[in-house]
Amino acid sequence: MDDTLVQEMLGDHSRNPRNYGALQSPDIEAEMTNPQCVGPTHPDGDRVSL
Repeated sequence: MDDTLVQEMLGDHSRNPRNYGALQSPDIEAEMTNPQCVGPTHPDGDRVSL
């Protein structure tokens, strides 16, 4: 791919994010935590909700 095309594509995705936010009515939900991954911005560990 041409570097200019890649830069344009990345810029477009940055200005107009896709697949972002919560689904209105998901079929399934899950939440996972990793209490061992502690840092200054997340003192209780990592948490991911899907």
